[in-house]
Amino acid sequence: MPRILGDIVKDAVAHQADMEVVADIASSPSLPSVVSETNTDVVVIGRELLGYDLELLRGCPGVAVLALVDDGRHALRYRLRPEPVRPDKDGANGISTELIVAAIRAEAQELARHSQAR
Repeated sequence: MPRILGDIVKDAVAHQADMEVVADIASSPSLPSVVSETNTDVVVIGRELLGYDLELLRGCPGVAVLALVDDGRHALRYRLRPEPVRPDKDGANGISTELIVAAIRAEAQELARHSQAR
């Protein structure tokens, strides 16, 4: 991201007691290893890394990516939060086709709720 935008982000985080900047890296290839080594929860990237975020999400599940675009006037948030799908009530059959359909339906309803809230 532009240097001034990076400085604004670092300054904003520096004033928070529950946050810290654990790394400031310029090269995207080292990003997943830095995230893994530092146990990072949120990665803030600039437009130049937009698109790389999905690779980061796949490599670092549980990490949120905040992509600042248009020189910081807009932001996009990406999250991949793996959660187990519970087996049938009796548990004997493991994951059933009915459970898969119910999980898909629940996700679609959640997405619809989020898009209506915008």
